[in-house]
Amino acid sequence: MIPLLALLVLQSPVPVFKGPVTSVAMLSDGKAVASGEGGAAVVGGTVVRRFLTQFPKAHGVALSSDESLLFVVGGVAGESGGVEVFDFATGARQSEASGHYDSAMSVAVLSSRKWVATGGADAVVRVYEYGLRGATLRAIAELNGHSGPVLCMGFLPGGDLVTAGRDGTLRVWDVATGALLRSLSFHTGPVNAVAFPGLVHGTPWCATASDDRTVRVWQPGIGRMVRILRGADAPLLSLAMVPDGSRLLVGGSDGLVRLLPSDGGDPLATWTVKGEWATSLGTSWNGKRAAVGASDGSMQFIDLP
Repeated sequence: MIPLLALLVLQSPVPVFKGPVTSVAMLSDGKAVASGEGGAAVVGGTVVRRFLTQFPKAHGVALSSDESLLFVVGGVAGESGGVEVFDFATGARQSEASGHYDSAMSVAVLSSRKWVATGGADAVVRVYEYGLRGATLRAIAELNGHSGPVLCMGFLPGGDLVTAGRDGTLRVWDVATGALLRSLSFHTGPVNAVAFPGLVHGTPWCATASDDRTVRVWQPGIGRMVRILRGADAPLLSLAMVPDGSRLLVGGSDGLVRLLPSDGGDPLATWTVKGEWATSLGTSWNGKRAAVGASDGSMQFIDLP
């Protein structure tokens, strides 16, 4: 059955990159910062500002909690990868670190501890501690265990790191010791995206989207899969969550973005992307706006119902 709020129209697309928009992070002012071919860009109604990296293609962006620092990961396929740190206000490159033997594909920041983690196509996860104003990067951990590219990641409130990727597993790490706490392997295809709400009802949880056409909800701290959200007819490529965790946005290779209740049920709304696949998603801090990155290099915005 078609939802009452189905097939809503996204705002006009903004051309940003020549290739796919690989990741999106929303800013507190309603704009978004995105990554793609040639670096990163701040996007509102137009492209506001660009950050030029040394990477031919940037695969991921993340912001410090105060939005003063921008972290961009990328690299050269089959050769090298790493992370660059920019002063967000000025665009000045503060520091950089390499170490991956293939492109870096994902990034996550834990500002409370000044940690930034990178996941590579070489199946390795690296964690750095960044200094004042991002001026230094010091390697503190190398995490090995994935058997394929690490495509997405995020920190739990307590500091443990959740990673997932091409091998279809979700892994939870103690960064301080480098120990693998648990490995969850219920997905039957690559895991392309992970999203976190923070603490809800006292229990850290997250959701993942996969090529197996499902969204799965987890309590990674205890190794429990809570539920499976089905209904998509194509691989799911992107995922974002409103901050209170009540709703999920998921995008796929069918060109649709669906708004789902996190506790299961029919879609609350569906949008058709003007740009083929919905390759990346981000939601605003107040849960009222979302940004959609497409496979044709454009970005569009949604006012969430």
